[in-house]
Amino acid sequence: MSTAVVYYSKNNNTRVGAENLGERLGAKVIELKEAKNGNVFQAIRKKGSTLEEEPWNKIKNDNEIFIMTPIWASNSSPAINAFLNNADLSNKEVTIITFQQSRELKGSEKVHNYIKKKVEQKNGKVLNCYALVGAKMGHFAGEDSIKSEIDKIFK
Repeated sequence: MSTAVVYYSKNNNTRVGAENLGERLGAKVIELKEAKNGNVFQAIRKKGSTLEEEPWNKIKNDNEIFIMTPIWASNSSPAINAFLNNADLSNKEVTIITFQQSRELKGSEKVHNYIKKKVEQKNGKVLNCYALVGAKMGHFAGEDSIKSEIDKIFK
């Protein structure tokens, strides 16, 4: 079974989480890079941004995928939307992991359900969803804080 961690990060919270998770799982880590930065208005309208390098091609031989995104304005990021719009998730087992500023994890279930629906439309199967705490918009929570959040996945 080969595993990939696919993520988008703006302020390093999701990046540090993805790198830590990838290391712990022995998985390849794929960063979604935007040709032009997505924005909150795209997130609200559930639109995708333009991604570099067609990252969906990098998961063709993987059967376990971890999708990691910050929550923007109570929605998934435009980069993740673009990835989900283009990826073939047939017969792939997917785990969804979101980072947000709210310690109460408000709205995470709505984002998880949206991503889950997209995964299922692409013939994938969602195994788990995790809502983790990052930092307020424009800030980095710090490596120790993010690693502590990733620990929750393994409990």
